[in-house]
Amino acid sequence: MSSYGNSWRSIEEDDEEEEIEENDYEGRVPEKDNVIFVIDASPLMHEVDKEGVSYFTAALKCASRFLQTKIVQSESDLMGLVFFGTEHAKNGMNFEHIYTLYDLDFPDVERILELERLEKAKSRFQRDIGTSEDYALSEVLWTCSNMFSAGSQKVSTKRIFLITCNDNPNANNAVLQRNANVRAKDLEDLGIVIELFPVQASPDNPFEISKFYQHLAAIPKQLDGDVDIAPASLKYQEMQNKILRKEAKKRTAFRVPFKIGEGLEISIKGYNLYVEQRKASYTRLLAKSNAEVKTVTSYVCSSSAQMLLPTDLKSYWLYGGQKVVFSKDEVAEIKHFGDPGLTLLGFKPKSALKFKHNIKHSAFIYPNEEDCTGSGSLFAHLLYRMIEKDKIAICKLIARRNTAPRLVALVPQKGFTTSTGEDEPSGFHVIFLPYADDIRHLADIRKPADPVPEEYLDLASEFIDKLEIKNYRVDNYENPVLQKHYANLQALALGKDHTEEIVGEAVDVILVLARAEGAEDPGFADKTLPKTEAMFKRTGAQIATFLEHIQNTVAEEVQTTKKRKAPASAANADDGDGAPKRAKKAAPALDAAKIKAKAEDGKLNSLTVAQMTEFLESVDVKAKKKKPELIKQIEDHFGL
Repeated sequence: MSSYGNSWRSIEEDDEEEEIEENDYEGRVPEKDNVIFVIDASPLMHEVDKEGVSYFTAALKCASRFLQTKIVQSESDLMGLVFFGTEHAKNGMNFEHIYTLYDLDFPDVERILELERLEKAKSRFQRDIGTSEDYALSEVLWTCSNMFSAGSQKVSTKRIFLITCNDNPNANNAVLQRNANVRAKDLEDLGIVIELFPVQASPDNPFEISKFYQHLAAIPKQLDGDVDIAPASLKYQEMQNKILRKEAKKRTAFRVPFKIGEGLEISIKGYNLYVEQRKASYTRLLAKSNAEVKTVTSYVCSSSAQMLLPTDLKSYWLYGGQKVVFSKDEVAEIKHFGDPGLTLLGFKPKSALKFKHNIKHSAFIYPNEEDCTGSGSLFAHLLYRMIEKDKIAICKLIARRNTAPRLVALVPQKGFTTSTGEDEPSGFHVIFLPYADDIRHLADIRKPADPVPEEYLDLASEFIDKLEIKNYRVDNYENPVLQKHYANLQALALGKDHTEEIVGEAVDVILVLARAEGAEDPGFADKTLPKTEAMFKRTGAQIATFLEHIQNTVAEEVQTTKKRKAPASAANADDGDGAPKRAKKAAPALDAAKIKAKAEDGKLNSLTVAQMTEFLESVDVKAKKKKPELIKQIEDHFGL
């Protein structure tokens, strides 16, 4: 009989399964994301900046971009849009100066197109909606609460994206401010989070969080009580980047008890700070009606061709040429190493943790007051004591059921503000420690490198220092392949004839060296290539001097050690029949531009396997063996 599904795997398959599932420990829970954009429409938001764009229009662009991202990546999530500070009113509670443009519903193309029309038609907004300075923030929050209550999503995250330039709403009315605090506390009790995106209308009037929003409930706060928000934005692009960072739902990677000692236990949540972004999985549709196809798997006996039930299946392990059979319960018992949890084993100096121990991306843990009251207080005490003593904790982690335990190191982090103005929370970084066979010792195979002359180092340092990217952030450089993929999908959905240009940067010193040597710019279409003009203008002279020095040195070495030619008799050796053997001509290599042109024309079949394999290896892609697979790899590489 067939083995029971995927319940029994080899050790290598278990490792691969852990890598795949570690980003979705709670994937079985259908958690949806509900977001309501609440945009300030008061007259101050309609003032334009130096580029002629009003802050209200920038907020609409951010909402439109957010909706475009949702419609491609998470079409099952819900989104709504509410204006406050308007002349006309439209809401379910009949509050004044609150206009609900969209109720909480699934994203669709019509909403995106409507937002784009609203961005361009300012007169239409003034006529149909209008602006006003009279509004009550408590009524705005009440309207959002009713919109969430009307939704049918039971297991979901609920967030309010509040975009405003008023740092002290209802300043002249203490009753309205008190009502707003009460309503915000009700939202917090319901699990609704307010993400504040402040807009600084002018440099002379800074947005001061301390006036009102610092003490408003439902706004995320750190362990020390500070408000977890970024400083006020001045430009549309900055606001959009902050909103898109909030687009990703903060799903917990694991929720387990933290066993500190005998009888002492708190609750924590673990998060993955960095996850590789991939293309969303496609959906199979019926060719005739485009109806979604449901995949059903059935097991059939190979000898009798009868349908098998789960109780008829068993697993086996091949050992010594014989099949050792296990039942489903026995397999589950073998894979069980204990209940999920984080157990403290001891402490070590922070210097004991080496860079080589970090073999995979870390997690981040935070106290969970929902499951265990008082977890935050004990968690904070342990955190600050470890920071004071410069220690790390060694723990045993079982993140979910039926997974092998891992030894981890807890590295404490005290909350701080980055150079870009973003607040990093307090908590522990969870470093997964390697097993003994995960670290290879290369002492026996390492070869000592030839010492680099000091003159080379001096020449290279002159231009390397000038090519350094200041304030480099890895999240500022998106994957151009994914960008192009989603841009094409959005263009098809919105009925556009063209897609937006992909903007990015990268550093390729080889290209600059070519420019310094006098070669022409290859002119790659990828916008992530370096700004060669600026780089050559800044360091062209130093690179030319360095390159000339290297070429002169290499030329001298070549003259002293000339390469011997192979004897003619070896090239024209007989093949046994007396006839000289002809040398096999290698297929000429093609550059990337020609291969891309053939891929766009559908003529990749004219290339040889050797040519396609050579090209894929040049772009760091592991080439497959069959020709159709190679063609598919090249088309995927160019996004065709």
